[in-house]
This record gives sequence, C-alpha cells and structure tokens, in this order.
Amino acid sequence: AKSSSIVKSIASNYLHLTGTDHSSLPVIKPPENQNSNKERNPIKMIGFAAGMEMADMAWEVKCREEDMKQRALENERHAIDDARRSVDEKAQQLQVLANQSALIAGFSMVVLVESSIPEDIDGVILTLFGGFTACVIALMLVSTLNATYVLVAILRYDCVNREVPFDVFLEEEM
Repeated sequence: AKSSSIVKSIASNYLHLTGTDHSSLPVIKPPENQNSNKERNPIKMIGFAAGMEMADMAWEVKCREEDMKQRALENERHAIDDARRSVDEKAQQLQVLANQSALIAGFSMVVLVESSIPEDIDGVILTLFGGFTACVIALMLVSTLNATYVLVAILRYDCVNREVPFDVFLEEEM
C-alpha cells in the first residue's frame, strides 16, 4: 500500500510536469494468458514508467558528473605535462647555450696560448690580438654563468602547482 502511494505520487507529479491528462492515456491491459480478473491500473503503469525514466535520468546525471570530473583531471594532467615540457625545453636550450659558450671560451684560450706569434710583429697588433682574445674569453664565461643562473631559476619552477604561468615566470626571472 505504501509503495503504491509512492508510485501514484511519482506518476501524478510526472503527469503534472509534462502537462498530460491521465484520462487521455491508453489503458494497458494484461496479456490474455495472465489473470484477466485483475486489471492493471494505468496510474501504476505510468508511475512505473515515470520512475524508470527518473532512474535513467539520475543515472545519466551521475555518469555525466563522473565524466566531468575525469575530464577535469585529464585537463590538469595535460596542463602539468605542458608546463614540464616548457621547463624542460628552456632548460635544454640554456644548457646548450652554456656548453657552446664554454666551448668557444676554451678554444679562444687555446688560441691565445698556443698561437705562434712572429718576433717582428707590431706591438699594437699584438696588443689588439691579446685584448680581443681576452674579451672573447671573458664574454663567453659571462654568457656561461648567466645561462647557468637562469637555468637554476627555471628549474625552480613548480610544474604541479603553477602559481603563475611559465611564460610570466620566465619573464619575471629574466
């Protein structure tokens, strides 16, 4: 009796929300092979259908919410991966720059030390050669140190929490 009143309540709410009059609905009769003494109440059948429809809607809503949560997690994972790729890319570029600067400085030092300078060379040219070679060595070492310091700053970036976007962080650090 209690379940039939719940079904009637659901059915009447469904009919009210859809604007349907239950007198216009067809009466569902049981098949011939069942007890024909008991007629099924159309309100009960509508209530059952409405309950099933409501259960289907609830299931769809639940699945949609789970899907949205999963997509949010995937978007967060992609954002973390993008940040890590950006940090790794900049770090690799700075390592290459530092290595090339150190290599050029090393070659300049070797040229300065190992070059055979003739005895009769003008002193001004010799001074210019020594000065420019020393400047190249100094500038390449400064470039190596700058690249190393920026590399350390970039590697401090937190890819997971990302308080600021990487591009903004990079501009602030440089």
